[in-house]
Amino acid sequence: MCFETEVSKIENLKVLRNVSLKNYCGYGVGGNVNYFFIPNTITALIFGLKICDTYNIPFFLLGNGTNLLFSDKGFNGAVIYTAKLNDIVIKNDILQAECGANLNAVINSCIHNGLGGLEKLAGIPATVGGAITMNASAFGVNISDYLQDVTALVDGKEQNFTKKECNFGYRNSIFLKNDIAILSARFKLRKENPFDLDITRKECLSVRGAIQPKARSCGSVFRNTKVYSAGKLIDEAGLKGLTVGGAQISNIHANFIITKDNATALDVYLLIEKVKETIKRVYNIELKEEIQKIGDF
Repeated sequence: MCFETEVSKIENLKVLRNVSLKNYCGYGVGGNVNYFFIPNTITALIFGLKICDTYNIPFFLLGNGTNLLFSDKGFNGAVIYTAKLNDIVIKNDILQAECGANLNAVINSCIHNGLGGLEKLAGIPATVGGAITMNASAFGVNISDYLQDVTALVDGKEQNFTKKECNFGYRNSIFLKNDIAILSARFKLRKENPFDLDITRKECLSVRGAIQPKARSCGSVFRNTKVYSAGKLIDEAGLKGLTVGGAQISNIHANFIITKDNATALDVYLLIEKVKETIKRVYNIELKEEIQKIGDF
């Protein structure tokens, strides 16, 4: 029995061939992927991943695609799209969400139920799985601050990770460095007034809207440190507006790359390299990307 035959037999798993990744990336660039899985249940996701392991098929879990750069050459393997794995369950002060749940839907559920903690993350275009992987943060709050535990698939087996075991750091976690597939997560939140929570959410959204470009992008490109702001360095180096093909450093926020309809992944990649080279030459600082590169460049 071959790989395609086995995956076709998995219930609640839709399998597509040679799917363009452009529509699943914030930059709107990227080539095709051999296999595109759309699981309707966590069980289907698990079976799909196990068969990938059995046949040594590289895989990648895809949420909103807002922190990724897919190669123009595509991805030789399977992309598992988690959008339909979006259940959110609240019991007392504990919220459990599946990996594909939209972070803003989670925040809205929290506010509706008077649970505080995550409201300052409003506006981050991520799924729960992606936000945990990158330890998403905003306005002094990390998603890991309220995380209780994560259930993930490791070597074909479900495993529970405590917050400590996740090894969270700035834009970092154990899930970023290893082939570990996040299935779901639980958050322990605090009881607060829904009205006050909603005010905070709206204030954060307002600030985001004022300082971030509206054009197509994948959010912040480079990591900040306690010593410097990447956007400030890029701005002071006079790189706002710098263009390679259809990719451009935003004139609104220098740590954003925006793309036009004719952009390619190579344009974005080369622009990133130009910025890194300039900042190294001018300030002797090596910028490190937040975004993940998927495929060969």
